[in-house]
Amino acid sequence: MNHHHPLRSHSWKVLFGCGALAVSTWAGCSFLFDDSLEGLPLQGDVIAPDRFPQLGTQPAREVYLMSDSDGLPWVALPEVAQPSLVFPQPPQSETVRLFRLDAAAPLDGRAQKELRSHHNVITSHVVYLIEPPAGQAGDTGMPAEPTLVTAFSPGLTYSAQKFTLPSGAEYLLPSSSDAAFVWWTAKGADRAIYLVRTDGSYLRKLPAPKGASIEQVRMFFDSSGDRLFVQDQDSVLTVYYSKTEQLLDLGKQPRVLIFAPGQRVLLSCSDKGVKSLAISTATAMTLDDAPCDPDIFRVQGADLYYKSGTQLRRVAHQGGTAPEVVLAGAEKEVGQLFTLSSQREPLYSLDGPLRFGAGIGDGWLGDWQLMTRGRRPTFSSDGQKVYFLENAARSDGGGELSVGRIAERSLQTLARNVRNFQMLSDGRTLAIANAAFKGPQNRLIVLDEAAQSARWVVDSARDFVRIPGTDDLLVKIVVGQNGFDIRRVPIPLR
Repeated sequence: MNHHHPLRSHSWKVLFGCGALAVSTWAGCSFLFDDSLEGLPLQGDVIAPDRFPQLGTQPAREVYLMSDSDGLPWVALPEVAQPSLVFPQPPQSETVRLFRLDAAAPLDGRAQKELRSHHNVITSHVVYLIEPPAGQAGDTGMPAEPTLVTAFSPGLTYSAQKFTLPSGAEYLLPSSSDAAFVWWTAKGADRAIYLVRTDGSYLRKLPAPKGASIEQVRMFFDSSGDRLFVQDQDSVLTVYYSKTEQLLDLGKQPRVLIFAPGQRVLLSCSDKGVKSLAISTATAMTLDDAPCDPDIFRVQGADLYYKSGTQLRRVAHQGGTAPEVVLAGAEKEVGQLFTLSSQREPLYSLDGPLRFGAGIGDGWLGDWQLMTRGRRPTFSSDGQKVYFLENAARSDGGGELSVGRIAERSLQTLARNVRNFQMLSDGRTLAIANAAFKGPQNRLIVLDEAAQSARWVVDSARDFVRIPGTDDLLVKIVVGQNGFDIRRVPIPLR
């Protein structure tokens, strides 16, 4: 039996008439509610969320996939804080629940863990539990007592390293590997930077950089976490090592920097051109002396793509070749580079990144315009199709899920008001649809182009993430304004 909901009787297409950068407030914007665009017909019965197991008993505000030291999947669910009727109010506390997700997870309780702290930072391998001194939480003055930071790594035999660090309005920057992190209280009594190995094997106190805030000072790790790069407000770049006292002074460098593959070289973009800098020797090499515009600056394989004037250009990031003009931009300058096909053909936009918002604009493959105000263009695995969200200059992050078939230069709308989508290896596509705003009308569906139909996966779904190594999803189910029930939902068979 099909069930009907008053909000489901129409799947509205919502278009913004702001004509400018999407903003968080809707003042001054006009809306067009239009039910004319057709998507694949939705077939089958509504599938209620309570058909699937729930993780935890309280609403969660977010879902963080993690892995332990053995590479096994976990999830961290920070719970929505429940209002207290006690007066005076008890100290603030946040709860994070951890669950191991693989089929071999034991049932004796070791595959679950509850963590509590004043606040936390959650990464791919570590939950940082932060406890400021009592009565001084969030103080930007000069607290006398230290803050306790616990780096908790999930596992059946878990690791929990504790650190006492200066108090104040902290800045915590983990490396992508979670091997090291930075702790900096830029306006506290102790303005030094603390470079910490997460396993507790090493801690290094670095001098305070020139610059009063993180907006003036730039910090980033390499992928291993073994090197921290600090660029002060005068653009002087220093490399600090997280295992030894070694440092490298790389002098004044452009503010736009990215790693070349292998991370032994930094690539820079400025009005003085495109350059490479060997980190270990501080040796610079000019790759192109034409002025570089950071609106486009990215590495793809052996090449570096960048904007210069109205042109999209390309050069080998290792040097040794002359720069090449990819798109001349004679009539109108190239605004954004979305992605590249497997044949290195650029999918680009003539709209600048500030016209409708970063990553939004018209979209072109050669002389074929397939997007008007699109975002997130993604090539299929065989390179024959492009999926994207159309009419996406919206503050809700959504659009009409569309597919462009390259050989025929044809376009088709698959689903409306989509805010997230993911292609499956069998050619189908998962999508959160009917989601112009958060509410019970949101739903997760699976789209089958071969059958030209769509089917329910689960109702009231706002977002999803696939569990690595499985055919299951963690799905956010709308239960209120502030949080979500988290359900484990299998991807339906074709």
